[in-house]
Amino acid sequence: MKRLLLTFILTFSGIFGSFKYPLYGICIYIWFAYWRPLEYAWGVPGWFMAMRPSLLLALSVILGSLMNKERVFVASKFTILLTFLWIQITISSFHAVTHERGMFWLDYFSKQMIIIYVISGVINNKKRLTAVIIALILTIGYFSGKCGLFGLMNPGGKIFGGHGGMFLDNNCFALAFNMLLPFIFFAGHLLPKGIKYSKHRIGLKILFFLSILGVVFTYSRGGFLGLCVVLLMINLRSKRKVLSLIIVGAMIAIIGAFFLPEEYKERLGTIVVDEEQGEEREASSASRIHFWKVAMIIANNYPIIGIGPGCYPDVYDYYDFSNGLYGTTRAVHNTYFQMLTNNGYPGLVLMLLLMFFGFTTCMKIRRRVKRREDLQWIFACANMMEISLAAYCVCGMFLSAAYADLFYHLIILIACLDKMTPYYLNAPPEQEQATETAPAVMPSR
Repeated sequence: MKRLLLTFILTFSGIFGSFKYPLYGICIYIWFAYWRPLEYAWGVPGWFMAMRPSLLLALSVILGSLMNKERVFVASKFTILLTFLWIQITISSFHAVTHERGMFWLDYFSKQMIIIYVISGVINNKKRLTAVIIALILTIGYFSGKCGLFGLMNPGGKIFGGHGGMFLDNNCFALAFNMLLPFIFFAGHLLPKGIKYSKHRIGLKILFFLSILGVVFTYSRGGFLGLCVVLLMINLRSKRKVLSLIIVGAMIAIIGAFFLPEEYKERLGTIVVDEEQGEEREASSASRIHFWKVAMIIANNYPIIGIGPGCYPDVYDYYDFSNGLYGTTRAVHNTYFQMLTNNGYPGLVLMLLLMFFGFTTCMKIRRRVKRREDLQWIFACANMMEISLAAYCVCGMFLSAAYADLFYHLIILIACLDKMTPYYLNAPPEQEQATETAPAVMPSR
């Protein structure tokens, strides 16, 4: 009952609050997208589900932005690429081998795009960007912190999955937690300096440690590789590299000594099995390589528009040349092959371009603000977004996450950061400080 009441309060406050404060509606939409209250809360009435609350939230944010004379779309290389990807997914959906499945994913992706367009216009200063980042940390951090506590209280326990969306299974948990870790680590740079926020920084450090444990206890090998990449990149971006390396090393040693069960260590050992020496890979590892080979066959048969979003399991049995060795109606277990088979080579190229421009934009932003002491928060944001994108790229090698909300939210936040950086660079330090406390809207450029 408490979950249901919380769902009603936040959802309707987001819908009506958007008319006056579009930013609030965006934050509530982010909560709705990851919390997925329709699955998380018990006893949700049919009328509430029928009103399509997530879509209603997105439309309310658009209307509120127009009423408050906010920009609801800003053209950039990111929004243009996303638009072309939306068009490609739309075409693929209408020609999907399973029409119902294609329409489901088109609806899912279209709702993302609506709010992404609004974010591109509304998030135009530090205060608003900070609000969205905090919303992401609080929403996803609830699950990562909870899973970390579960691991502390149940050494050897395993996190199997969640309630849907990005939290569908243990691998999805690992992906989301790895992408969140850089946000938690660098979020302290967005808080005003002073003892007033010291407790918040301590809370972020505790959540960071618990989120690492959350990744570990998913037992996801792809998640473990992603975690290694994230921690290494965070260490390289840290000002105190030696100290942070010692802390990370100590954390890994403690986790390995007291919390990792032998079963998990054996699973990690299968990552580096040498087949030439006659050792066999674990069945799940070998099966994924087979799924990727099947994906290439499918992609070459449907190179332009693919088979439609989410339809790989529907055609797997037909193209499976192992005669059912790894089961039937299987998933591809790879983000890149998922995008390739679902939406053809154009879809994959557009996704890779989004990743490429995401990395290069973060690097460009860091170079531009590196020598500005008053803009180190922008430097920190570029770091967190770049490392989060790297986590998605690594974990995506072992997980079908082509339509994961967090990837597209991350891409548009990079676009927003890129958009606002010239404004802060051209503003005197005094004016930059003023914009931290006043939600001023940047002039159109």
